[in-house]
Amino acid sequence: MGNFYRDNKDIENVIDLLDLSEVATLLEEDFKFAKEYDFAPKDAADAIDNYKRAIDLCGDIMANRIAPLAEETDLVGNTLNEDGSVTRAPGMKLAIELFGKTGLMGVTIPYYLGGLNMPCTVLTACNDIVSRGDAGLMNLFGLQGIAETINWFADEEIKKEYVPRLVTGEWTGAMVLTEPDAGSDLQSVKTSAYLDKDGVWRVNGVKRFITNGCGEVLLVLARTEPEFSDGRGLSCLLVEKGPWVKVRRLENKLGIHGSPTCEMVFTEAPAKLIGLRKRGLITYVRRESSSVSRSTRSPPCANSCRLCRSSSRRRVSSPTTRRRTSTSKRGSARSSSRLRERPRHRPSARVSRSTRRSTRCLPRWRSTTAPNFRCATHRARSPFSAARAS
Repeated sequence: MGNFYRDNKDIENVIDLLDLSEVATLLEEDFKFAKEYDFAPKDAADAIDNYKRAIDLCGDIMANRIAPLAEETDLVGNTLNEDGSVTRAPGMKLAIELFGKTGLMGVTIPYYLGGLNMPCTVLTACNDIVSRGDAGLMNLFGLQGIAETINWFADEEIKKEYVPRLVTGEWTGAMVLTEPDAGSDLQSVKTSAYLDKDGVWRVNGVKRFITNGCGEVLLVLARTEPEFSDGRGLSCLLVEKGPWVKVRRLENKLGIHGSPTCEMVFTEAPAKLIGLRKRGLITYVRRESSSVSRSTRSPPCANSCRLCRSSSRRRVSSPTTRRRTSTSKRGSARSSSRLRERPRHRPSARVSRSTRRSTRCLPRWRSTTAPNFRCATHRARSPFSAARAS
């Protein structure tokens, strides 16, 4: 019996070396969920043990159930039916079913919506393991960010209606962004949405290169404000799979055939607004696509506590170099700017180059201004609170 977690010492060592106790305490809100859910951890050690068990289970499923079928899944691929529906490969159906039953389709989703309430560290490790066994499955498994986006920004009614079904694998989702004339330039999206006389949003347009476009829950980037031609006019809307959405074509790719890449047509598709209007690209899509890079710039609380994470909009950067030039002479201006372009906190000349490089990789949040914490508990625990008090 193989295991893609236990035989990968890189992932195993990283998980062992990371101190996740503070993250676990914040996520579990001082472990109060143990009183409501019998499977919730009672302390930090119990939570970390749960994290490792989840990754271990993912490694076991991938090594023994999914990886042996990966070649067949890639050869069979997906089939586009005449009615615009898509039939998946048997191996892909099995994988979604297994991950749904184990709860691994909702790693970072809170308990009350059916998730495991674990940090993104666990999801990242699972993504690595899944991609090793089947790259096509990783495309679908990695779409858990759709449930996260709904959980972060949607109304409570929408959360309870859609997120639990995504977590159980009953439904899958897709992030519907790209268009034939708007690929990397998402500000040029032409798909439109309007409010009909009954107050229901209706979406019309064509989308292309959509991973898992045949999914049941579609987060569509559409233009709700025709007076704006840039990103300010775009909103995020949720469209359910139905006769108003048709998959017109499956892309003929060189590989990763288990993951369907679709061209889709929306015709008067009923939709529900996620969050606020005009925030689709500026806030929601950018937040989803840059969640990994943001985790290196935000305090730990902003990556674990959803209350603080939702309000930690402010980019926290390390002390920057200020360039000041003299207005007297061009020569003196050049020389003074060269001198003052150097960092204000210069390391000692005796420190080696390797040490200097390593110090640049230290967590930047420790040496910068405090972010905007919303919850009083984490604001009090913040390392900035003591400095602020003094």
